[in-house]
Amino acid sequence: MTRTKISLAIFVFLVVYILFSINKIYTITTETNILCDEIHDFVISSNWEEAHTESERLLKLWNKNSKAMFVYVNTNELDLISCEIVKLTDYTQYKNKSEAIPCISVIKYLINEINALEKITWHNIL
Repeated sequence: MTRTKISLAIFVFLVVYILFSINKIYTITTETNILCDEIHDFVISSNWEEAHTESERLLKLWNKNSKAMFVYVNTNELDLISCEIVKLTDYTQYKNKSEAIPCISVIKYLINEINALEKITWHNIL
């Protein structure tokens, strides 16, 4: 009987931990997408100072939060996003609109892929 209780407790703990982790990933990806949208708007309107400030803020946010995601997400994807964010800060610093906009699109695509892979669906469970 105690083995059943211990097994049930471990199962409940794991389910709660998984739900917490998925919520954390969703929060990080949502914040990143919002910052990317803001940077995109600043780049389109050629407001380079604000775009560069926001891209540096995005880099700090990503460096702080991506460490927590290494456990759940493929590290190659996280490294790609990190590289693209660093490129974006350079593109906004040197006012390169033709490279900044595709870079933002790549970041958003990779973030959305992470978000889609971490959703609780039958496809992801099986």
